[in-house]
This record gives sequence, C-alpha cells and structure tokens, in this order.
Amino acid sequence: MNSEIDRPLGVALISIFQILVGLLMILGGIAFIIIGAAMSPFLGLMGMMGFIGMIGGVILLIVSIIILGIITIIIGIGMWNGREWARLITLILSVLGLLVSILALPGGLVGIIINALIIYYLTRNYVKKFFT
Repeated sequence: MNSEIDRPLGVALISIFQILVGLLMILGGIAFIIIGAAMSPFLGLMGMMGFIGMIGGVILLIVSIIILGIITIIIGIGMWNGREWARLITLILSVLGLLVSILALPGGLVGIIINALIIYYLTRNYVKKFFT
C-alpha cells in the first residue's frame, strides 16, 4: 500500500464486510458445537448411535466453517491494509461467486449484481493504486 494514497471508501466497505462475514462464520461454527453438545443428552441410545455416525462429517463441517471464517478475516484485513494479494483473492472469489450466481438464476440475481460491482470496482485504476 502506498501510504500517500487514502483508503478508498469502497475498499473500506468491502474489507469491513469480509471481516464481519468471517466473524459470523466463526460464531456459526461455535454455535454448531454448543447446539450439538446441548442436544446430545436428549438423543437417547439410538439417536446417539446415529449422532456418533454423523459426528465425523459434522466436525469436518464445523472445522471447515471456522477455518474459512479465519481466512475471510485475514483477506478482509489484507484489503484494509492495501495488500495486493487480498485484492486478487477477492477478485477471484467474486468471479467464482458471479459464475455460481449465474447458475442459480433467477435466484442468483442479487449475487450477480454484488459480485459484478465488486469486480468492476476492484479493477478501477484509482483503486488498484491503493494496493501498489
């Protein structure tokens, strides 16, 4: 980041959004752990056997959500600090999000608009200068 260039408002908003989403992912993972632990006494023996069978997949899901949350926060902090790698990762994820949203039409219309705006914004010269 060039210390002479002020952080563009859009970069600040995108990075704050990424950090908040990452925090929500981590909190969601923790909530799954708490809910699973709270429900286990009520499952009974048969329910518990099924629960034990599912536990590997559930643990993998919870750990994945928490890890993705941490990665999302790191990317958000990188964006905030003007790191080019964070801009590139955000661009790649926005392109993937755009493609997924196109496949999800008509329900993906909001995703198409948001991802297209992020791609457009992060490729503007004045925004790219912040990351150099």
